[in-house]
Amino acid sequence: MATQAEAIAHREALADVITLAMAELVTEWPSLPLDSPEAARVALAGLLGDLLDAFHPVAGGLGADWYDDLRLAANVPGSFTAPLPDLPPVQQIEKTASWAASGLYVDVDKALADSAAAVERLLALADREAIETPVGALRQPQRLRVLRPQCHPRPRLPQRRHRGVEVPQSLPMHRRAGLVDERLRRGPVRRRLA
Repeated sequence: MATQAEAIAHREALADVITLAMAELVTEWPSLPLDSPEAARVALAGLLGDLLDAFHPVAGGLGADWYDDLRLAANVPGSFTAPLPDLPPVQQIEKTASWAASGLYVDVDKALADSAAAVERLLALADREAIETPVGALRQPQRLRVLRPQCHPRPRLPQRRHRGVEVPQSLPMHRRAGLVDERLRRGPVRRRLA
């Protein structure tokens, strides 16, 4: 189990990576065509892709290293290395860029803030996936083998209602039909209310 100091140190290391990525975003921001939101969307998708190519493995590596260190400190038997998470799909990066570029209709600063928030979210997700993926793999339930008895007792057949009359299903069909007719001739079954 991680101590609070270890968790804070890990969070600060991830915050440093996110800060570096945001500084790169702010540096490249003026080079985007901010006059046209459509042109900015395409350019921003390329910029976000480049930022994630550079910083996504670093953020994922932080989470994987932290998980490996905790595993080593807990003396868990066996060898295991946490895998690095995959880059987000291109469609996700394009949709994120489209969402962030829509802020240009309001204000340039809003679009920059949305882009920075998207970079922060995607990098934090890389760190989280690097930790959750091996933990989820360890918690996969194993297939249980169920032993079944060789002979089953005969199940009790349910009672069926036919026009308000209960008919036992264990009777042969011709007897059930006669029983229904006989009970219907006697009149409806009245229930007592308690």
